[in-house]
Amino acid sequence: MTDNGEDYRDSEEIYANDAILEIANVSQCLKTESLTSLLEYDKKKIENEDDCRWYHGKISREAAESLLKEGLIHLGNVDGLFLVRDSTSSKDDFVLSVTHNARVYQFQLKEAYDGHYRLDEGPIFAGLVKLIQFYQRPNKTGLVTTLTQHCQGTAPPPKARQQGPTNILHRAVIEGVEKIVKDILNHSLCPPIDAKNEWGTTALHDACKYGFQDVVRLLIEHKADVEMKDRAGLSPLHRSCAANRHEMIPILVEEGGANVQSSTPKTAWVPMHDAAMRGHVECIKALLKQNAPLMPRAEDEQTPLDLAIKYNRGECIELLSKKDQRPIYTKQENWLHPDLDRQQACQLLDSYHKTDGLFLVRKSRRNVNFHVITFCFKKNYYNFEVKVKDYKNKLVYYIDNGPLFPSLERLIDHYMRQADGLTTRLTASIRPGHEELVYSHANERTTAQVSVPKPNLPPRDEPEVPEEAYAEAIMSPEEPPQLPPSRNLPSKMMLSETRQQSCEEFKKIIDFKDIQLGQDLGEGEYGAVKKGKYTESGKVFKKKFDVAVKTFHQTEPGAGVNEGILREAILMQDLDHPSIVKLFGICENPFMLVEEFVPYGALCDYLEKHKGKIKVDPTLFLWASQIADGMHYLEQRKIVHRDLAARNILVESKTQVKISDFGLSRAYEEGQYYKASKGGRWPIKWYAPECVSFGKFTHHTDVWSYGVTLWEMFSFGEQPYGDKKGIEVIEYVEAGGRLQCPENCPVKVYEWMKKCWEKDPKRRPSFTDLKNHFEDDPLYGSAQSLGLSQKKKN
Repeated sequence: MTDNGEDYRDSEEIYANDAILEIANVSQCLKTESLTSLLEYDKKKIENEDDCRWYHGKISREAAESLLKEGLIHLGNVDGLFLVRDSTSSKDDFVLSVTHNARVYQFQLKEAYDGHYRLDEGPIFAGLVKLIQFYQRPNKTGLVTTLTQHCQGTAPPPKARQQGPTNILHRAVIEGVEKIVKDILNHSLCPPIDAKNEWGTTALHDACKYGFQDVVRLLIEHKADVEMKDRAGLSPLHRSCAANRHEMIPILVEEGGANVQSSTPKTAWVPMHDAAMRGHVECIKALLKQNAPLMPRAEDEQTPLDLAIKYNRGECIELLSKKDQRPIYTKQENWLHPDLDRQQACQLLDSYHKTDGLFLVRKSRRNVNFHVITFCFKKNYYNFEVKVKDYKNKLVYYIDNGPLFPSLERLIDHYMRQADGLTTRLTASIRPGHEELVYSHANERTTAQVSVPKPNLPPRDEPEVPEEAYAEAIMSPEEPPQLPPSRNLPSKMMLSETRQQSCEEFKKIIDFKDIQLGQDLGEGEYGAVKKGKYTESGKVFKKKFDVAVKTFHQTEPGAGVNEGILREAILMQDLDHPSIVKLFGICENPFMLVEEFVPYGALCDYLEKHKGKIKVDPTLFLWASQIADGMHYLEQRKIVHRDLAARNILVESKTQVKISDFGLSRAYEEGQYYKASKGGRWPIKWYAPECVSFGKFTHHTDVWSYGVTLWEMFSFGEQPYGDKKGIEVIEYVEAGGRLQCPENCPVKVYEWMKKCWEKDPKRRPSFTDLKNHFEDDPLYGSAQSLGLSQKKKN
């Protein structure tokens, strides 16, 4: 029963997740308890369980020092007593106040990009909680002392944390009963509406995901943050598109003011990318009705059409390939001044009192095919260059990393609707040759004109600004603008610092003169692999090694994709195992990875080429044993491979294979797991369900991939799941389907494959189990004998 005596019906929504079923029980609890008692119990429980209550909000520096000194009196002069407060200089930053030797020190916690923070110039963390936990560990540099105890405050703001305790509002929203949610929202003990649960989502994220329209409206009415990013960096609009809830899109945009161009922090995917990747054509239609641009670009330049083509989403390809027929509510005659230079454009804007958003468009002086938008904001002039390029045999217009547009008019129309990376929305233009401004009323999709005195322009024969003056950055106000949070990505300077740190971490630097490049072994998206000779320098007896050299299209160390390659090299540099490809080192200029040469190439190709010639017993048993042993070694070193497959196993001989390609790998800390943050090409058919659903990678998910790799081996290079597309594989696996036993595969081997594919990650064998199995089981004795005898011959 509720406080007002009304009964609630149990939700009819069926959830596949057992954990969700367990917590979505508020209506059941209300049969025996009042809502007030449930809320009181919930509040006490969360306060007791949440150990992140070190946040003190908008207190002054003096107040923070007073609290800490008071704490020192009660606790004794302990080092590391701390609290976190809001920064007085930036609404997005925080300050860590900490004691050391009876003094209080202050450290800036800056938001590097959306929801990610760093202490001064230290490493970046997803959320304040992870940052504080990092500096609570001993011997972490950057602080005067280790953080030990905190002054009791409250939990940090939802935006600044990645997850938190699941409260009664989360539970009620997941259950989907509107009346219960409404009563909780109206109650004085209602939890914070934007709090994140243990999965890192807010109530609004969950309501969108499960399709509860009335609940979404309730949350919006109570001021839920429609732009809040969940743990995966997704907004409620992203979640709606990912779950194919197209009916949520107009509610979020029209009633909640959600931004259709809200992007994820690292990949810069907007909701249209999620919809296209998953083939949710109705979501794309709904976004287009809300004036979403047709060709937004991700961090890797991919558009929704690119993703639709990559994942073979037929309907999406057809829709996204069509000409954009939506009306354009602006014309070149209202803003194009082809003959103005930069100085004259600024003078013209100045004569209209530098009104925010007042703009004109002129021809670029540096490239005849480009244009420049000159506009005002906070009494400063801004110049954004509009470039052109070819995209799928069509000319497109764009600004910086913004969307692509088929015409200059459509680009201007877009930026008259929203800023989307500019410092302000374009609000009014100066019509050439007329005594009027043209105002944009984006909501009404009309233009209105008002007469103003015609300004006096300088005569055309006045000396112009020298061409050298235009060599400065195109966006050049007196005060550089900050991008809005949705596009506030790491700066180039910050990335260069990261690259420098990465190079310093690398120990094996090879001089280019010691490498002799030979024939091409293959070419990929980012560069080529060449065979080569590496001669050790600095030794009396110089050794020569056959090597495989990874070269890259971008040769500056760390540029673009090389950020991941450096990470791969750092992980590989200390690996020493017979079943793992050896890394000799890197060349810095040009940037190259130098690895041992493995002569027979990828296992998948080798199996297909030699099908019928390879014996299941003992050859495949031996290889399976070696891969398990190599993965066991990585597990011991807490490295998650993330891309284990036959294509990434190289064949040295019939008695030795080696694990390669560590480009997706991550070092792994005890008790933690990795969340994928990049879009990229996900090998769905090799991924465990939690990788696909949550971007979660652990040694358990590597075990799942190992099972698929075994299947590839014992099917002699067949394609897992046949012709099924990625989304079909996801649905098949989620429904309990698994790969069938390959022909001639021993039953015992297939049983171990199935163990690797347990839905519950904790029920899968570890690589320790797999290693021990291959070493101890008599079935594989002949394989081990073959390997040992071959080694003796060598």
